[in-house]
Amino acid sequence: MRLFHTTYRDRKGARRTAARWYIEFRDHQRTIRQLSAFTDKRATRAFADRIEQLVELRVAGATPDANMTRWIGTLPTNTSERLAVIGLLDADRVASIKPLIDHLSDYEQFLHDSGATRDYVRKTVFRARAILDGIGTVFLADISGEAVSGYLASRRVNGLSAKSSNHYLAAIKASCSWLVKERRAVESPIAHLSALNANADRRHVRRALELDELQRLLEAARSGPDRFGIVGEQRYWLYRLALETGLRSGELRSLTRACIDLDETDPTVTIGAASTKNGRAATLPLRPDTAFELRAFLANKLPTAKVFNMPRPENVVVMLRGDLESAGIPYADETGRVADFHALRSTFASLLLRSGVDVRTAKELMRHSTIAMTADVYACTFRGSLSAAVKQLPEFSRPSSEHAKATGTESVSASCLARKRAGAHKAVRGSAARRSQQPGHKSLQDQGVTSQKGACRSVTLQRVHSAPNYPQGESNPCLQDENLIS
Repeated sequence: MRLFHTTYRDRKGARRTAARWYIEFRDHQRTIRQLSAFTDKRATRAFADRIEQLVELRVAGATPDANMTRWIGTLPTNTSERLAVIGLLDADRVASIKPLIDHLSDYEQFLHDSGATRDYVRKTVFRARAILDGIGTVFLADISGEAVSGYLASRRVNGLSAKSSNHYLAAIKASCSWLVKERRAVESPIAHLSALNANADRRHVRRALELDELQRLLEAARSGPDRFGIVGEQRYWLYRLALETGLRSGELRSLTRACIDLDETDPTVTIGAASTKNGRAATLPLRPDTAFELRAFLANKLPTAKVFNMPRPENVVVMLRGDLESAGIPYADETGRVADFHALRSTFASLLLRSGVDVRTAKELMRHSTIAMTADVYACTFRGSLSAAVKQLPEFSRPSSEHAKATGTESVSASCLARKRAGAHKAVRGSAARRSQQPGHKSLQDQGVTSQKGACRSVTLQRVHSAPNYPQGESNPCLQDENLIS
């Protein structure tokens, strides 16, 4: 073991001695190593003694005792990582003594490198850091499921919704799972925690605007005063594109003139991958009449110019609420559902399904990952749509006999019954004719059959022969009376 100072040359070329001490030692593989220590020689000597003990433990294959473990926990992060590279410390032990805030910084960089959107990274890291600060943890060993669930429960008591609580839980669970994947931890201490039922505690439920409300909103925006520096014509097109494309507020904010193709046959709007929620570029169709009207609005804009000069995100809903008020539309309806800017996207989904668009096509236009997200979360019922649906059911109030008369099936059933009986009479007459040709057979008069009975039989046969001739098969209603005749 050797303690020494390094030397260097200053700007004038003079040789100088560094204030910090260094130690030189041989590791468990007899390789010469050097480590930066302290400016105080006594502290450097104590550090060198600890390093010698670590080498001896590594050679013997022994585990550090409690005293040594506490000392390792006091090491700077770069020193402990250097010892892990050398092989004197295990990687998982280094991770356990590395402050969680440093792990979280590494996780943030991983998210950026993996292609996650800036907004997703910002929200995820913010939520995970809020939990770590809330439970007062410093190292990975300090995290527990009880502490995390207790912190979230206290936040919910103070107004945090179940949905937001689930977002916070997902952020901290994702960071801990990343630690396991990177072999910085053996297991996640909060993997067993589960999300709450957000449907039982919905605080911000959006609604779809009715058609008459949409027309009033667009007219109020176009003719209204400037709001946050945006003229009425620009707000009109902002709302209209949101309603006809389902674009989010951030996606509309990113649009430039070059993103909109006003081709006469196939007009489209394209959003770059950096601005979409899922990190994928998207091209959506535009209505031809919308594209035609947009030409005048975009006529003087350069390709790189922003289409909309939108205010700060927190002021977008304030701007919309001003136009809603001018149009006489309540921000919240009688059930508490609100009409914020994202409600325009819900309106787009609802209008698609109401217009008869199949749910899979609506899902693609909404750029959702599942059909359930489109149909169950975004699509809303319009005013009177439930009553209109019930009115499509068949009428059950009239008796069955009146229904048969109304539909004409009563005469059909009677005719079918007569036809069946006619077949039975023909079979009897044929059998009687064959018997009359046999020797010793007696006629009907010989058997005492009266002319009155024969007349009745003649009338019956005449009625039978006048019945309509219906086809045979399952569609023939005559088959329903087959058992009665036979």
